[in-house]
Amino acid sequence: MSNIPVNDNPEFSQNMEALTPQTPAHADVFNAIFSQFLNNDYYLSLLVEKLAENLANHFEDYVAHITADERISWNNTLDNAKEYSDGAYQQATGYTDLKISQLINGAPETLDTLKEVADAIKENETVVDALDAAIGTKSSQAEFDTHAVNSTIHITAAERTNWNSKANGSHTHSYAGSSSAGGAANSAVKLQTPRTITIGKQSNSFDGSKNITFDEKSMGLLAVKTFQVKAGKFAAIKCQTATEGRYYGPKYFFMIINSASGMSGHYISSQYNSSSGDVTIGQSSLAIKLSTSIANGYITATLSSTVTSSSSLVTVIYDAANVEATQL
Repeated sequence: MSNIPVNDNPEFSQNMEALTPQTPAHADVFNAIFSQFLNNDYYLSLLVEKLAENLANHFEDYVAHITADERISWNNTLDNAKEYSDGAYQQATGYTDLKISQLINGAPETLDTLKEVADAIKENETVVDALDAAIGTKSSQAEFDTHAVNSTIHITAAERTNWNSKANGSHTHSYAGSSSAGGAANSAVKLQTPRTITIGKQSNSFDGSKNITFDEKSMGLLAVKTFQVKAGKFAAIKCQTATEGRYYGPKYFFMIINSASGMSGHYISSQYNSSSGDVTIGQSSLAIKLSTSIANGYITATLSSTVTSSSSLVTVIYDAANVEATQL
């Protein structure tokens, strides 16, 4: 058995061929997929090593990092500069506050700036003009009384109570067909126009009146089943045989994976088996035996073991539309 080669300069790829029921179950198909997995894994491992190397180089970069002595020296310099600037700032602000206080000299707050004094002089050129302006903007008693009794722009206590009772949090609506406010709908149970939901090869009509079910077999998907390893025959896989010349292998795809720790192995079906026989999957005492038999155009692959292991599982991946996998 040869190993799958890994490139010395791997390239990472996120594209992978999807398996379909028409994909040939051949080693070349799966080797290509496994090769992509291995090359992606090697690529990532090289990337991690490079990152680790860059990190180590950064830690050793004494140009980009400062020493403890440098930090103490620079901090002392900053502290001295800050102390000097704080002293100069206090002297300057003290002098400025003193001169501003002398300029204001007890003036009221509304006239303690040059701008306020200039505006007051301009706006009140004469006392009479200022008084006339203030009196002219005052509403009359008649205008106030008219506003107070205006029922169009004001609401009444009854109107306020009525509108508050219609708030979102204090009332409910009846659903279609319900017998009480907030009750469940009794008649609106169907869509006006049914819709068709399609997944894979299976389509179901949905109108909301009942649940719909999709299954792997009808959709033409791959199914996955897991079987516990037991002494004797514990699982069987059945499908039609391929009838091309002297070949009598399974016509449809299935794959068996023995995941026993340290003893793992796998088997991939092929149409080109020339005869029935036994195949060992895995190693040592937890190896699984695959026995095949052919009858009436169908091939049956039976899985068996010499021991029962509650911790060992066998996984079968198969074409759900054409292959049956059952527990024995």
